[in-house]
Amino acid sequence: MSTSRFDLWSYAFDSPVYERPLDVTRWPVPLSGTQAAGYVPWMVPVKVPQREPLGLTVVGHPSVTIRREGADGPTAQEITLQTSHPERLSQADLRALVPIVEQWVAFCRNMSQGSLGRTELRRLGHPYGYRAGPTAWQRLGPPRGSGQLFRSGWHRKGVQGAVPPLSVINRDSGWLAENWFGEVRMTSTGAQVRVVNLASYSWFLAHGTYKMAAHGPWTEAVNRYLADLQQAWRNLVRRAWPPGGAAVGIWGQSDPDRNGPLARFGGATEAV
Repeated sequence: MSTSRFDLWSYAFDSPVYERPLDVTRWPVPLSGTQAAGYVPWMVPVKVPQREPLGLTVVGHPSVTIRREGADGPTAQEITLQTSHPERLSQADLRALVPIVEQWVAFCRNMSQGSLGRTELRRLGHPYGYRAGPTAWQRLGPPRGSGQLFRSGWHRKGVQGAVPPLSVINRDSGWLAENWFGEVRMTSTGAQVRVVNLASYSWFLAHGTYKMAAHGPWTEAVNRYLADLQQAWRNLVRRAWPPGGAAVGIWGQSDPDRNGPLARFGGATEAV
């Protein structure tokens, strides 16, 4: 994975990241189904701050990344869609993608309405925390709720079927739940879809911290909607080409600044 696309986070010298074995080159416990970008530098020289690119890739789907936009910015899930001749496409063609992205955003919003409040989480012994260990780094692993609270699929209102327990975010103030939006934009190689959460702390949910296991809807949304999005992309590319002329791929990186967003929707309503 190229790390040049991601902003860098520098760790203070008292961070547990310096407790890790030198052969551990990346954060080991990101959101299930994702892989963190490697640390920069790989090994920890004396008196050189450790840095980490603020990006995750979805395992098995190189066209999908999750990134933090700046040190205090929002968290964006980006899906790259490419074709060998993007000049044959217009912004109007991309409107075929919007209904699927709207479903993706609605799913993320519904999955951010978990019912466990702060009092209940304290009563349960902070189940998103880690188990005991001699150092903060060595404690990283399954959260305390595994095998108990997180032992089976959960159900969310408005979501079909069971979902993995760690794909749900519990609602607190309502700011995170109400601040999902999606956008579709032209790029120099095709299109880019972005599903964004404006809460600055949403990155810590996707990435995880030394005190809290990663959890949230990002990978479950990929499992549910990516195939439909890619098929809609293939269909619109074929419609833009003469019969037998379509050539479409879904790989690589994109230029997100070609023509700006075609559509942006699902933004903030009201924080409760």
